[in-house]
Amino acid sequence: MRSCWVIILSALSFLAVICGCDAEEPEPEPALVTVEPTLEFSTMYLPPGYVLLQELTGDYTDGLSALAELDEELSGNGISPAGPPFIHYLGTGEDGGFRFQAGVSVSPDVKPWGDLLAQGLPERLVAYLETSGPYSDTRAWEHEELAAWATRAGFEITGSACDYYLNWGTEGLPESLMAEVTLPIRVPEELGE
Repeated sequence: MRSCWVIILSALSFLAVICGCDAEEPEPEPALVTVEPTLEFSTMYLPPGYVLLQELTGDYTDGLSALAELDEELSGNGISPAGPPFIHYLGTGEDGGFRFQAGVSVSPDVKPWGDLLAQGLPERLVAYLETSGPYSDTRAWEHEELAAWATRAGFEITGSACDYYLNWGTEGLPESLMAEVTLPIRVPEELGE
């Protein structure tokens, strides 16, 4: 019986060597490194435009659904966008709901219908930041960072944030959504002279 145990133990030792299952210490798990995203802020002039938009109230994440519905409505009416769709953030309403405009640039000869509004936009100076990733309320910090940068740089903020979705209508959304976060600004009088 003792020789059976010796054979079994020898066989197990042999298998451990062949399988690479020796008694070495397991390799340590790689440490997770948290990397803070690097935000690159800049300014630009947005050209004049003509937009169709819809004013809505809802949750922060209702914006993408509103853009999808607007896109479907434009397609159904044979209208091609003249630029990327956008969500203009208007703040919180009296009822606590999130207020925003979902819109898209179109040709100036397009007339609004239903609950859509048409609006001409002048050339405007904006602070901006390009970003990508899933759309969620956790991305609101980008608006705050952009406003803080614009203030530190000496600009006056003249309105609220607007996000333009640069790769709208492509595969892999919303995880790979690319946006241009903008904030209207102006150079204070004493700096502009």
